[in-house]
Amino acid sequence: MNTKLTLIALVFFAMASALANAQSVVQDSLAFDRAQATSPATLLQGQVSGVRVTSYDGNVNGAYNTLIRGVNVLRGDSQPIWVVDGVIVNASLNDNMDAFFQYGEMSYTSPLNALSYLNPYDIESIEVLKNVSATAVYGPRAANGVIVVTTKMPKTEGMDYAWNSNVGLAGAVGSIKGARTAFSHNHSFTVSSKNGGNAFLLSAFYRNVQGVVDNNFGQTGGFRANFETKSNELFWFGINAAIALGSFDEVAATSYYGQPSFTMTMRNETFFPRDTFEGWDKDFTDNAVDRRGNVGLYVQANLAKDLALRADLGVDLHNHNRFLWYGNGTSFGLDYNGAASLVGTTVFKFNGAVSLCWDHRFGEGQRFMAKAAATVLGDNTKYSTMNGTNYFSHVLRERGISIANSAPQLVKHDHELTTPGGYVQWAYDCKDIFGADLTVNTYTVKAYDDGKFNTFISGNAYVDLAKAFFRDSRALSTFKLKGGYGQAGIERYVAYGQYPYFTTAEYTEVSRELEAFYSGFNRVRSSEINAGLDMGFAQDRLKLYLGWYNKKTTDAFNAYCFGKAGEEYWEWTDRKDDFSQKTSIANKGFETEIAAVLVEGGGFKWTAQANAAFNTNSLTEVDAKDAKGRSVGGGLVVNKNVIDKPVGALYDAGGMIGNPYPKAFGGLGTTLSAGNWTVDLLANGAFGFDILNLNAMLFDNGGFESASSKYVEKGDYLRLSRLSVGYSIPVERVRWIKSLEVSASALNLFTLTGYSGWNPEVSCFGASCFTPGIDYGSYPTTRGIVLGVGVHF
Repeated sequence: MNTKLTLIALVFFAMASALANAQSVVQDSLAFDRAQATSPATLLQGQVSGVRVTSYDGNVNGAYNTLIRGVNVLRGDSQPIWVVDGVIVNASLNDNMDAFFQYGEMSYTSPLNALSYLNPYDIESIEVLKNVSATAVYGPRAANGVIVVTTKMPKTEGMDYAWNSNVGLAGAVGSIKGARTAFSHNHSFTVSSKNGGNAFLLSAFYRNVQGVVDNNFGQTGGFRANFETKSNELFWFGINAAIALGSFDEVAATSYYGQPSFTMTMRNETFFPRDTFEGWDKDFTDNAVDRRGNVGLYVQANLAKDLALRADLGVDLHNHNRFLWYGNGTSFGLDYNGAASLVGTTVFKFNGAVSLCWDHRFGEGQRFMAKAAATVLGDNTKYSTMNGTNYFSHVLRERGISIANSAPQLVKHDHELTTPGGYVQWAYDCKDIFGADLTVNTYTVKAYDDGKFNTFISGNAYVDLAKAFFRDSRALSTFKLKGGYGQAGIERYVAYGQYPYFTTAEYTEVSRELEAFYSGFNRVRSSEINAGLDMGFAQDRLKLYLGWYNKKTTDAFNAYCFGKAGEEYWEWTDRKDDFSQKTSIANKGFETEIAAVLVEGGGFKWTAQANAAFNTNSLTEVDAKDAKGRSVGGGLVVNKNVIDKPVGALYDAGGMIGNPYPKAFGGLGTTLSAGNWTVDLLANGAFGFDILNLNAMLFDNGGFESASSKYVEKGDYLRLSRLSVGYSIPVERVRWIKSLEVSASALNLFTLTGYSGWNPEVSCFGASCFTPGIDYGSYPTTRGIVLGVGVHF
């Protein structure tokens, strides 16, 4: 880290440590961020300690990597589960990216944003459950953390209409061949009503986002309907439903090392003589069509005072088709006279629970809760890939796969995973002075647990010394000591074609026809101890949170065979072991958050908030089959897994040359309100990590058989990610308008970094935990402005 960035980092984290309240819930303070958000993950950037959100390659339609308290697993990805209105949604990064499976390194396609179907203006709050002890009821899915998204419902009586629109312009930072000025717009309309115990909300949205390179844009539209009735004291009912349709056009960016792509020709047009910038611009297509629908509902019967029987159900259906075309303007298409692929993914997920809860309040401010629940989780996933080459006509491009002269190659995978179980839970609170809770969660995985049950235990406790001994103090309003212990897991089916994302080991090679008889199972087990301190001063005008955690995880992968050769065909048999491996990981860290009201009075208010996290990630056990890391192209392996080193650390022949994960990261924001004006600023940064710049390595030397420390650079950065100004136009004289607001936001104003690449905030192969910290073919960093208007009437 250079001297300038060192000083900035010290100031940045000193503010975060000196001024903080545990900010696990993000709400309407993010109004300015909604205008440019394409995923709820972006609403968390720089907002919550211990949560780091980065892009894979900077693509406007691309996926985001959300890590809570470091990398928790080695296999697949380390993403948390997303729960939207009680529905556990599919947010996988590794659904199906194997487009040209028989052509080796041409098969890679970058992951796309699986949460683009959500309208950011529908979101009421985002709650991040970081402590494993807080994720207890999600035990079979919760080892990587849980993010709970709650959509809006009306709070006041009567009808309400809301319209929000914004337009934006963005351009690439720096002089980059092929970059353009991108135009985007976003529109949302909502109707809601509350009448006593009945309430509903209907919303519709449309979003169109352009990238700063040609043929890169996305558009998504959708509808939401929320309804709840509590007019009858005995019977309550609620439903939340959403549907969305998206279409996304990509240009080729991240590819395997040494392979050409559009963004590589933008960097150096002469390096790939048969792959010109114009050729990729005109003769490559990567179009995705995304269909999404989910429904969450509950029915509650209030059997007696404090006693309720409730049933919850969540269903998520996600269909994703991706059409790819390589024409003669690309070397791959030229070699095979055109190549096309159709990649399909359909995921059906459901989660249900029936619970009986006794929630009793007694005495003065005391509460006791006891709950028992039966639960079930289910996944049904279908993958299919069809590709062909040698086209007598290129007119239909990717849509003409049926006219390929080669026999189209088709591969299908279809699997189900059902997890029945249940949990018991109790909690006790006494006057907000002290409290405790305990959860015991048990479940079995059909087809893999053979009738055995897995049991997790989690508990929390707290005591607030300020409320116990200084309740009338004006100086100290909160002094809460808290701690907990939790256990959680992840159970994942692994199709044969996904083995490379879950192991780097040698495994049985079979023909495409036999893949259905081979599959794997990934089982993760996490346990964590956490402790924290919440402090509030001057009636909570200044809040401080300090937290510590120590998490240990085992990550096991088992590959199985389910068949044998019969007289004429293969036959299904009982499960047999093919191979197995296990790795253990430790994450230890410290977090701090602050929120302060610096000035308030006379129609003026100035607030500030900051957060910082310090994490140490290390492998405590490594299977020999996991040690070498995954190839990123041409047999080049740049990441290794070594005991006492970070997961996927960067290595050359001489040893470790880089750590891909920040030692510290966080965010800083401030808001000033004066009369009808609001000014809001948000910055985020990360320090103490490294990036392997494979772009420069390839162009300087034409490729390496191993990584070189010469191309490992410090990735430290501090980014002013947003500066916004809003004005509430007085509308007192217009009866039919409740409020009218206009805003302007400048995005990514500047980034202070010593990294020589386009963007230090990317990890191009990060969809797999085997290959973090690499920049190869990323998109340019963008800078832009968004103008918005919002009306309530």
